[in-house]
Amino acid sequence: MSKLDEAAYRDFFQNYYRRLRSYLQAVAGGDERHVEDALQISFSKIARNVRRFETESAFWNWLSQICRNTLIDIYRKEGTQIRTRNALEETEEKTNPKPANTPSTRLETLARSLERLPAEDQALVRLKYFDQLTHAEIATQMGTTEKAIESKLSRIRRKLRQLIRKAPNHV
Repeated sequence: MSKLDEAAYRDFFQNYYRRLRSYLQAVAGGDERHVEDALQISFSKIARNVRRFETESAFWNWLSQICRNTLIDIYRKEGTQIRTRNALEETEEKTNPKPANTPSTRLETLARSLERLPAEDQALVRLKYFDQLTHAEIATQMGTTEKAIESKLSRIRRKLRQLIRKAPNHV
């Protein structure tokens, strides 16, 4: 292509046109207004600056970056903001919508998980994280060592993580 070989350009066009167009549509969030323009300008830039790449993925990264930047430039000239998104994230979101992940939802999940812990573990969590006692203060109060408190809290946190991950609305 860099030597203006029409057959090479035609081959490139056949192999990458649809893929790059789909990518630009995803980046544009479905806004078709400038996708074709960006594609034509990008193909021109690609033809002028093409070079060899070690891997197909490195070549694709270069191509997609040129197209993305071209589309963003078009939107900038128009004075419009473009909400760029990763094409894979966009597709994933449409096919598998995530449950709400709000602070209140996370707190509810944490509260339900804490309730599932044994009473002794709940008391230790309350002393450490709600009453904000040090390990030494807790150890003195419970008649044990600081190291024992550290180990016990570590096991409790591990249990909590497992309970939270198993929660139905865990994101």
